[in-house]
Amino acid sequence: MKVLFVGSECYPFAKTGGLGDVMSALPKALAAEGVDVRVMMPKYACIPDQYKERMEYVCHFDMDITSAGIMKYVGVMKLEQDGVIYYFIDNEEYFSNGNPYTSMAEDLGKFIFFDKAVLASLPVIGFEPDVIHCHDWQAGLVPVYLHTLFRDSWAGQHSKTIITVHNLKFQGQHELGLIKYLSGLPDYVFTPDQLEINDDANMLKGALVYSDIISTVSNTYAGEIKTAEYGEYLDPVIRYHHMKLCGIVNGIDYDIWNPATDEKIAQKFDVNSVIEGKKANKRALQEELGLEVDDGKFMIALISRLTDQKGLDLIAPIFEQFIDGNTQFAASLSTRRCSGTSRTSTKAPSPRTSCTPMSGRTRSTRRRTPSSSPPGSSPAASPSSSPSATAPSRSSGRPAASRTRSRPTTGPTVPATGSPSTSTGPTCS
Repeated sequence: MKVLFVGSECYPFAKTGGLGDVMSALPKALAAEGVDVRVMMPKYACIPDQYKERMEYVCHFDMDITSAGIMKYVGVMKLEQDGVIYYFIDNEEYFSNGNPYTSMAEDLGKFIFFDKAVLASLPVIGFEPDVIHCHDWQAGLVPVYLHTLFRDSWAGQHSKTIITVHNLKFQGQHELGLIKYLSGLPDYVFTPDQLEINDDANMLKGALVYSDIISTVSNTYAGEIKTAEYGEYLDPVIRYHHMKLCGIVNGIDYDIWNPATDEKIAQKFDVNSVIEGKKANKRALQEELGLEVDDGKFMIALISRLTDQKGLDLIAPIFEQFIDGNTQFAASLSTRRCSGTSRTSTKAPSPRTSCTPMSGRTRSTRRRTPSSSPPGSSPAASPSSSPSATAPSRSSGRPAASRTRSRPTTGPTVPATGSPSTSTGPTCS
């Protein structure tokens, strides 16, 4: 079997959270089972030099993008590690900033380009995946492109797609006209049963509709996102497509997260020395943070973003009740920065490549009253019908001026072919 993973980050090249871990660990595990696994991600400027120096040039070509058919350079680099081939889509206009995520206005164009470049590069590099496994909204248009502009390609005729939802809150939603222009997708996909939601277009919604399978990080979360309380306004769509929804618990990479071999902790330990080892690491952390070194103190350590999604809204009202003279609290607050190869350590902090917080148009955390699922419709253009989204606009509660409404200037009309144009550059190696 041949599997292609598509995502916006992957450890150890660029990581801001759990997505980067899954994009690293799962391909390695599949490769160990004999699966031909490839991974595609952008070639960010923040990728550590030690990996950039090992990358091999594969090829480059020009690709039409936007509804105006503007031609853009697509470079493909590769690196093989742990039995997995990693491909890096290169374009300095989109990826030279250094940060995987900047602002939604920039991220839209960046990841729309990336999604189309992934499919356009497949015949050029000669890889024919049986399964294309997409992750979160940044890869959300891959299934949409596959069933529209690339439907006549080998992948369009043979490849199956999976979209894994790591965090439903981030959806790649913005003004419909802008996404229509940037993507060059046909008009029929921008309807309420497909990408459209309250006059916006939603990239993750498109992936939910067009993918063959929807997976998420646990059975519990798969159930929660079908409810109005946790569905982030996409619960009607998810309920409609519930037959292709499943939850698979995230695993961990024992080559990295193994206390018996971990160089990042003060004292290694295994199952036979776990009590002594944890006590030693607790004392090391107390000492490093300038806390009283005392085995008798109850110590709580938290590594998290400050968000209700992590349950901190439940802790805040009672925080003062459990902090007393016998309790120590240590928190490492994440801002979803690209961490390169570093991990949190009880030793001296390791340097991190600074990246800005993950972009996404958010709304208030108010709860909604569950509503009934609307009936679905069956337009001929849709690969699988879904209900119209009737939720409030995701920009509700924001000042009107805060929404980018300007449309790009339309360039010369060039047919959007959905495939690389003839290139004058070197052929693929």
